[in-house]
Amino acid sequence: MTLAHRLLRSVGLAAALSFLVSLVACGGGGGGGNQQPTPTLASITLASNTVTAGATVQGTASLDRAAGSGGANVSLTSSNASIATVPVSVVIPEGSQSANFVVTGVGAGSVTITGNFGGSRTASLTVNAAPIDLVSVTLSTSSVTAPGSVTGTVTISGPAPSGGTTVNLASSNANVTVPAAASVTSGSTSANFNVTVAAAASGNVTITGTLGGTTRAANLAVGNVTPEALFVVIPNANTIATGEQCEVQSQPAPGGGSQNQLKCTFDASSSKGNITKFIWRIPQTGGVLTFERTNATLSGITVNCGSFGTGNVGSAAARDITLEIQTPNGNDDVTKSVTFIRNGPCG
Repeated sequence: MTLAHRLLRSVGLAAALSFLVSLVACGGGGGGGNQQPTPTLASITLASNTVTAGATVQGTASLDRAAGSGGANVSLTSSNASIATVPVSVVIPEGSQSANFVVTGVGAGSVTITGNFGGSRTASLTVNAAPIDLVSVTLSTSSVTAPGSVTGTVTISGPAPSGGTTVNLASSNANVTVPAAASVTSGSTSANFNVTVAAAASGNVTITGTLGGTTRAANLAVGNVTPEALFVVIPNANTIATGEQCEVQSQPAPGGGSQNQLKCTFDASSSKGNITKFIWRIPQTGGVLTFERTNATLSGITVNCGSFGTGNVGSAAARDITLEIQTPNGNDDVTKSVTFIRNGPCG
């Protein structure tokens, strides 16, 4: 006999109907006909299957039906965090069927993004290397006096790839030179180069670097040293001259007779400017001797006998010695009275 029949016999028709209605409303005694199935993850999708390192792409986690009470917490993972990263999870709100999350590209390569909620779903992503740009060209100083040199530095936006990166260089002034390029080695973000400032350079100079479509520049103010001729007289060792004196000693002349040898060194190394030539003028009997040198010293000079007197040991004569210096920025000269001390007659 069925349950309905037993109820009818024991409680009557009205009471039995009321009980059955209540039973149906409560689920029919465990039949579960009105319970909704738990949602599961249907898909993980990406707005784009490629992204550049350093950029982001939107991901979406979708359920097969709306999330129930409390929402759905979908766990997320990346197969390689050095290529791309994702948040630990994304919550799909109650009543919603999907939610978005962000995937961040880190380095070049391919990666799988996985979501898990009642089942796993995946999406593939390719991360491309970020283009490397030239960030800056800098100089160790913003001004320099010619001649001289300055250290330049190029900096790029990320580590140089295998094989390195080349930054092309240029100068706006032919008298301020740079190498054709600066090479940034693999894994580095900067490289130094040398700026050579010639003596003839002056004014404002622009040093330019170019990498791909990016150009950066640095400015260098170049000034000049005013030429100034200066010299000192250094007596040879073991001579009777003192201070800035010069001993004069007689010696045989190549063609016969005698000549005077100057036993001292004229030193113009204290002169200023980028000197290309030192010109010395020393008086002697019968005219002026002229010596042109590219170095700053003059020594071992001989002059005609009697050019500095003919007295005995210790007699002195003063003569004007002239130095002229030549530079790309002009010339200068100085005349100095020098005392010559005889160490024996000439004749």
